[in-house]
Amino acid sequence: EIGGAVDIWRYAASLARTLHGETYANLGDAMLGVVLREPIGVVSIITPWNFPFLIVSQKLPFALAAGCTAVVKPSEMTSASTFVLGDILMQAGLPAGAVNILAGLGADVGAPMVSHPLVEMVSFTGST
Repeated sequence: EIGGAVDIWRYAASLARTLHGETYANLGDAMLGVVLREPIGVVSIITPWNFPFLIVSQKLPFALAAGCTAVVKPSEMTSASTFVLGDILMQAGLPAGAVNILAGLGADVGAPMVSHPLVEMVSFTGST
């Protein structure tokens, strides 16, 4: 699980180096098309109990690579691994507030995370 997660983090980091806009000059006289890639904002990530390190690693690094802030709610049964990941990210120099980890039951923590007006995207793996 850890080896696969490390590979995913490396891949996401390589994508972060190449996320930039595109220009199209062949649209016609005096016309220029520009595609901008910008962060969408806050991403809520809710993960299940199984493969807790791997599954959060399939979601979180891509949100960060795109410049988004993330709020992560791990399963209440396996939240320790997500907190370990948070410590690793802090030690690596990730700015405070870029990743926020909230532990708790789905009804208490998950429901507000997905309905908050500042949340622009939700990534959920699990069951109801």
